[in-house]
Amino acid sequence: MKTYSSIASSVLVALLANPFLLAQAQARDFSYLAGRDNRKVADQLVQAGYSQVHTETSGDDKWDTWWNASTQDCITAYQTGYTYQSLRNTPRADCEKYADGGGSKSNAVALGLGVAAAVGVAALINHQRHKHQHDDMDEQQHRYFVDVEDLQGIRASYGESELQSRGFHNVDGEKGWHRSYTTWWNGAARECVQVTTRQGRYSDVNVVDNSACL
Repeated sequence: MKTYSSIASSVLVALLANPFLLAQAQARDFSYLAGRDNRKVADQLVQAGYSQVHTETSGDDKWDTWWNASTQDCITAYQTGYTYQSLRNTPRADCEKYADGGGSKSNAVALGLGVAAAVGVAALINHQRHKHQHDDMDEQQHRYFVDVEDLQGIRASYGESELQSRGFHNVDGEKGWHRSYTTWWNGAARECVQVTTRQGRYSDVNVVDNSACL
């Protein structure tokens, strides 16, 4: 019967011999978060060491790309409105083309962390994870800070005052058929909000890509 140490050694040899298995062993499945509020999901991803590196928007549909530089994991999350409909693992190349620090140096770091995990050196993993989480939190802490969901349905005059009190200022606007559209920017939080007003009330209040404000 194999001892625990011999089994661990066998696993380590297998991982080193096959980098693909190493990457698969580290990948985390976040599909269980589908159907939840996008901001709550984003908070969980950030706490797990991920950072949002790219966003694509088409109408009410939005695709976010999340990258974990520590484990070399890449996730594509699809959302409509305020809900993530699906989260799936994608090839790391999908993230590396947007993230800084990609390439051979990142691959070497990932290999080192995978070896440490295989032999049970949890302290090294926790140290690296904490460092990346801290860096990612510094980058992401403002992105989800200002909550505007509660403004939907309120009177426009009150909504404007509320947005201004929360650090937003109006950067664009136009009128359509029985409705108007305004765009608000919060430079401190790096957050862009688009508002649709109908019959004197905010009918839609949505956080959109920053490019709509800049």
